[in-house]
Amino acid sequence: MLVEATVTIEARSGTHGSAARPVRRCIVTGEHAPRARLLRFVVSPEGVLTPDVAARLPGRGAWVTPDAAVLGQAIKRKLFARAFHGPVAVPDDLVRRVEALLARRLVDGLSLARRAGRAVAGAEKVEARVAQWARAGRPGLVALARDAGADARKRRRSLPDGAVLIDALDGEEIGQAFGRPRAAQAAVDRGALMDRLIDDAFRLSGFRPAAAAVERDGE
Repeated sequence: MLVEATVTIEARSGTHGSAARPVRRCIVTGEHAPRARLLRFVVSPEGVLTPDVAARLPGRGAWVTPDAAVLGQAIKRKLFARAFHGPVAVPDDLVRRVEALLARRLVDGLSLARRAGRAVAGAEKVEARVAQWARAGRPGLVALARDAGADARKRRRSLPDGAVLIDALDGEEIGQAFGRPRAAQAAVDRGALMDRLIDDAFRLSGFRPAAAAVERDGE
């Protein structure tokens, strides 16, 4: 889960304040937040509620805080029908579907950073990239697998000031972004792609409980 990371994101990431970012209102809590930190839903032409994790689908949208319990309340209280002023068919597996879509988007973002030469994976490469950040005074983001071993987690506690840590993906999911079976950690340079990853990890963390570290070798 991203609980620890969400605490550090606003305080430690100099590029990621919420000022000047468009905001929307959650239909459940009534609270306002940046668009990139909420979930958008639309209704398909067939009248089916559809998650729009990229916030690009046409039509009227309803915004929800990215949390499984909050989404469950929206479904239970029939708030989507109220938001869209009419009957809405809600898929039985909506919560699971949203989690899968958010995870896929986060993996795709990591893969895009890799192809752009902005991300590396594996303990040695991550250590080298983190050291490079420290020398340049421009820290980036470290993605640590939810199921990473205790040693990997301990090493990441010593990140330089200003670095961001996210832990919303499993090792297999991080591995997918780098074309390998598994990767316990990855490093992403500061920039627009990093900002997108922070937002997407924040949203995914609301659908995944914290995972305990497990003992693994070669991370």
